[in-house]
Amino acid sequence: MAKSNPDRFAEPTIIGTESEARQYANRVGATQTAPKRESRTIKKFNAEEFLRQEEENSKAEAEQLRRTEILMNEYSLPWNVDDGKPP
Repeated sequence: MAKSNPDRFAEPTIIGTESEARQYANRVGATQTAPKRESRTIKKFNAEEFLRQEEENSKAEAEQLRRTEILMNEYSLPWNVDDGKPP
């Protein structure tokens, strides 16, 4: 059972092996340090580079659509629904 504490909080207990209890006791007494952050260089936004990249993406997308349309026209059969019978 936990000991009485005048601050009305129970003292923490350690559940585990004896070696785990020793490790915990060693950690409690040691000073804790925060991990060091890696310094990052802040990359500034380059509007011209962004616009150039977007233009390239747009051109590539338009070329892909053009190629898809060429393939569809090459392999599709023209057929009017009003003709009744499919080709």
